[in-house]
Amino acid sequence: MPAVAPPPYPIPEPVVSQCVATASRTYGVPELVIRSILKVEGGQVGTMSRNTNGSFDLGPMQINTINLKIINKEYPFLTWRHITYNPCVNIMVGTWFLKSKIRNRGGVIWEGVGDYHSVTPSKRSVYLQRFLGHYNRLKKQYGFTPARVQFTQPAEPVQFAALSDERAVPTMPIPAMLARTSVSASTKDAGKPTPSFAAFR
Repeated sequence: MPAVAPPPYPIPEPVVSQCVATASRTYGVPELVIRSILKVEGGQVGTMSRNTNGSFDLGPMQINTINLKIINKEYPFLTWRHITYNPCVNIMVGTWFLKSKIRNRGGVIWEGVGDYHSVTPSKRSVYLQRFLGHYNRLKKQYGFTPARVQFTQPAEPVQFAALSDERAVPTMPIPAMLARTSVSASTKDAGKPTPSFAAFR
């Protein structure tokens, strides 16, 4: 990590909208779920939060450096700088990582969200309560309905431009290498009121 890093800054909302929409379309994770995790994590472009074990949580979705080896197996061209300073890359990688957790839980979003943070029950519980609070608030704001992830063949690849300035706020399109593995989402019980945790079952 650099001795002196540029100060973190929030992602402009138009960029959030573009990046979240593309990540949702590419990996089949509902936009509302991605936005809720962004709220819970509370990271910004350039955020590097040091943990007690010496690892760092990077960028808006606070991707832990412990996971860089896993990420680099899928995306070997990425560095921690891309993940820290490029908000769309951060959101795409974070969503890809979340999608893998959801898949490991049989497509149950609620369980995957918990695993995104921790497999320790006490830590999961606190995280999921915070997530649910943001989810319900954002649901009222945007009117999105909960969905269950279903895995299909990859969608058409996202067109891309090469990564150039790692610290620049990118505009669409984003790197296509992040879109190699795609899933799609379908609405579950659309239009029906869903109480609390049941929205993710």
